[in-house]
Amino acid sequence: MATIKHKYSTLMNRNQAKDRNHVQSTRKYPWSKAQNDTLGKLRAELRSYIDLSDDWDGEGAKAPLSTAVNDALTFLDQCPKDIPLPCANQGREGEVGIYWDFAHSKIFVEATFEGNGKFSYFAVQGTPSQIFEKSGMDDVSVYEVWPKDMIRFLQKPNTDGPIHHVV
Repeated sequence: MATIKHKYSTLMNRNQAKDRNHVQSTRKYPWSKAQNDTLGKLRAELRSYIDLSDDWDGEGAKAPLSTAVNDALTFLDQCPKDIPLPCANQGREGEVGIYWDFAHSKIFVEATFEGNGKFSYFAVQGTPSQIFEKSGMDDVSVYEVWPKDMIRFLQKPNTDGPIHHVV
């Protein structure tokens, strides 16, 4: 797994580039959609990725794998009731992801699915230059209960300081 700081910096750079592309172009990209307000819309958006073909971004990205989409949908079936809905995205190598971005509390969490029945996640509180706390794990089964540390990040989006462990 790439370092969390590196992944977070890369993601921030990618999001800034997406924002520039969206402003400069009239083409509608899947990542320009607003946060999903219902689980049904989120599931429909993820399923729509199966219809994308190679080079969906105009820059050579591989089409999202249907197995990756199915893994993301299975993962969402395990979602605790007190967790807000994430946004969906797709990667350049056929992977699919979902993410939560709580800008006001500087918490970012992403889960990535490569279509092998497992997922990787990373969670960070802070900014690329000042990380307060980070966590992550690779090769977690999409059929298992979500990792406690991941849930802890997602249940604390309104904190002003570092997340505190409940004892």
